[in-house]
Amino acid sequence: LPHECAPAPIRAPSRQLKDRLDRGAAMGCMHATPAAAASEAVWQPSGKYKWERPAGSIHKMTIAVSDPAESAAWLIKYVGARDLPVPDPNLVARGIRWVVLPPFHPASAEFHFIPAGVDKDLGLRGGIDLNHDGVVSGDEMTDVNFMWLHKLVDSCDQDMKVWTVYLNTHCGVYCEDLTPIVTKLRDDGVPFFGPTLRGDGVVQLYVEVPHFFYCEIDSNVYNYEASGLPAPRPWSEMAPSLNTHG
Repeated sequence: LPHECAPAPIRAPSRQLKDRLDRGAAMGCMHATPAAAASEAVWQPSGKYKWERPAGSIHKMTIAVSDPAESAAWLIKYVGARDLPVPDPNLVARGIRWVVLPPFHPASAEFHFIPAGVDKDLGLRGGIDLNHDGVVSGDEMTDVNFMWLHKLVDSCDQDMKVWTVYLNTHCGVYCEDLTPIVTKLRDDGVPFFGPTLRGDGVVQLYVEVPHFFYCEIDSNVYNYEASGLPAPRPWSEMAPSLNTHG
């Protein structure tokens, strides 16, 4: 693993993506940066702009979360994402937020966040027998819904200290240098799992973006000494065995 590396260059958005950012600001469809807000770009549904992505690519992930603004802000702060305009006012009215990941070219991955409370949920009452008396009653009863289910999953990883079966379901993104991300998370006391070292030399970090979904961040560049953490460990040490009871 390299002990020293130059900071990753900051890349400007591609022309196509910049047009989307500026157009969204003009539409009022995003929380625009000052530069984007000053743009005079106008949305032209039948004009020269055409939405497209490379064929066969997974271009975005859509996730129901408790607070789309918080999820977007988290990725902006720790991963360097940017707000992306939501081009449909009907989606904006639902509270949906989009962000795009660096290095900001047409194939850059996007996250689309939807408020968990805007669509049909289970609408059930139930719970878990926490005291093992064979009855679910009293404080054990609650609304069985999206947020309740995800809180159960969240509690299983013990603040990202333990690898669980639920962590196996995650998206993965690549960054040029994992060092600044790990350092920011460490400085802010944000829990994460890893970094781990895959057999081919790729360093992997696992985070929980609020609230609640798991994301893997990979890189070929990581200066563990600069991050103040031990060297990444292989999977055989990070998740050595199955354990259903913590």
